[in-house]
Amino acid sequence: MIKILHVLEFYDQVSVDLNKNLEKYKSLDYKRAIKKAVDVNFSWNQLFNEKNKKYKFIKIYPSNYILQNIWAKTYFRNEIEDLKDIFLKQIDFYNPDIIFFQNIKFLKKILKLLPNNIKIYIWDGINYEENIFLGKRFSFLSNMNEVVKWYKKKGEKAFFVNHFFNDYKKRKKFKKIKKKYFLSFVGSISNKYHFDRTLFLYDLNKKIKINFFIGDSPNFYKSILICFFNFFIKGKNFFQCLKYVYAVQILKLSNKGSVFGDKMNKIIKESYLNINYHITSGSGLNMRCFEVLGNQSCLVSNGTELKKFFKNNEFIYYNNIHDCYKKISFLKNKTHLIKRISTNGYKKVSEKYSYSKNKKKIIKIFLNN
Repeated sequence: MIKILHVLEFYDQVSVDLNKNLEKYKSLDYKRAIKKAVDVNFSWNQLFNEKNKKYKFIKIYPSNYILQNIWAKTYFRNEIEDLKDIFLKQIDFYNPDIIFFQNIKFLKKILKLLPNNIKIYIWDGINYEENIFLGKRFSFLSNMNEVVKWYKKKGEKAFFVNHFFNDYKKRKKFKKIKKKYFLSFVGSISNKYHFDRTLFLYDLNKKIKINFFIGDSPNFYKSILICFFNFFIKGKNFFQCLKYVYAVQILKLSNKGSVFGDKMNKIIKESYLNINYHITSGSGLNMRCFEVLGNQSCLVSNGTELKKFFKNNEFIYYNNIHDCYKKISFLKNKTHLIKRISTNGYKKVSEKYSYSKNKKKIIKIFLNN
């Protein structure tokens, strides 16, 4: 059996909420504590939980101090201060054939400490272009064609893997949910690539009401750092940066609360329309597109890449804020048309872009390379 150590990171807000609960469960052994973490059911955290004779995924969260020390106390009977030491002990303990890093945040910290006899795979969903990972026997997975091409040009192994809708856990309890919201945004405005998204949502919300369910958002200090990046690197002007800082505060005030996992899926399903805005770091489709369609809601999104995957009767495409407002306004009292588009989109992701279909491709990459 191939053992795959799946290295995950929690979103900032998920980690805050989870740690409040984990404080109560410090007396639990690790198996019960990790179940509490997996029950959060967010993003990739939900995947690869099924049993299989050929492979086994072992999920760990090396940046979560509480969870990692529950592991250390369970298997070594004492707390360990350094998270890097715990991670290295986990490698020795589980003896994996493959380590799959879902995020590079922790990888950067332990890069020089990784053993040479284990295959390393990295998910790159935002176009890292980090030279420190090159020439180190790593393989890369991405939902962006340009990212795959970049790694291959550098002589690295890279594989294209589309995002998908997680259909593995049947959501029977969501089937009879009634619509509560006309237009919603469920997502984050937290990083330097969310600059344009933040301004777009702020401007659109002035034209038509959006129900915001914002996960992670930057504090004032991080907002300033994001402005520096976009001003000096991306060429944004001073007034755009000033507007961005103000927009972040307004969106945070309008926020109905952060939702993840099952709660997020419920909100998406309760909404007739869900707005999506692709970040500016690459062309790949974000997971939200597939989550919206998979929850039988109507996706309203930019991103010409979408047209390669979905037809015009399966989602609503917009190319700018005026186009977006015009199309949303047109749909205001046409719930029958929204339902028809939602149904078409749901059929497409169920047939082609579901987890149960795409996991075979990912497993094949792990087992055959």
